[in-house]
Amino acid sequence: MFQITDTGMGISEDVRARMFQRNFTTKGSKGSGLGLPIIARILQENKAALWVETCLGSGTTMTVAWPMHLETEDSPSISLPRQDPDSPSRIDPSLLKGLQALVVDDLPDVALVLASMLETAGAEVFCETDPDFLKEVLAEAPGYWSVLVTDLHMPRTDGAALARFAASLTPPVPVVLVTARPDTLDDRSLKDFAAVLSKPVSGPQLVHAVRRAVDAKTLQSISPES
Repeated sequence: MFQITDTGMGISEDVRARMFQRNFTTKGSKGSGLGLPIIARILQENKAALWVETCLGSGTTMTVAWPMHLETEDSPSISLPRQDPDSPSRIDPSLLKGLQALVVDDLPDVALVLASMLETAGAEVFCETDPDFLKEVLAEAPGYWSVLVTDLHMPRTDGAALARFAASLTPPVPVVLVTARPDTLDDRSLKDFAAVLSKPVSGPQLVHAVRRAVDAKTLQSISPES
């Protein structure tokens, strides 16, 4: 269990009643209305709880109760290397600053490793294991997200279908694929991705691929032909 407390203005009853609704925000054009709903979903899926204590003029305390469990021996292994803590200079910590990235992989540990690589370069990252939920997040605010990093083979859908969906949005969201089986892609599927990286992938490989994908999208948006 842990708590976060501030000494701000507090939360009104009207805002408190709506704060976990999707697309509700008090930040105007600067907010997406997705942060707290995403947090609520993560807590629900992990059988955790959150409650809010607030007083106008005196601040707010949010309490999270998170279940404790032991890792089992049959937990999925990770095929991606973690960043070398002794060589942080390999990645420019500001290279992805200002970018909002989505990461999806059906293996939670892999998704977290990929997210950590992008965060090392300054990106704000939301990672998910459910591609169907990720499609909902993309569809609600495609203009908010800078890039999607996805696995190829996942339950119920695959990275290629997810990339085609991302490309159909307005504006489209570029997709970087990280897969252990790039050999299963045909020429048509390859065109759905801004970049295709093979597992295991290094932090610099992923960060620079994301940077190139976002830059290419920016150039397309300002091209006279667009």
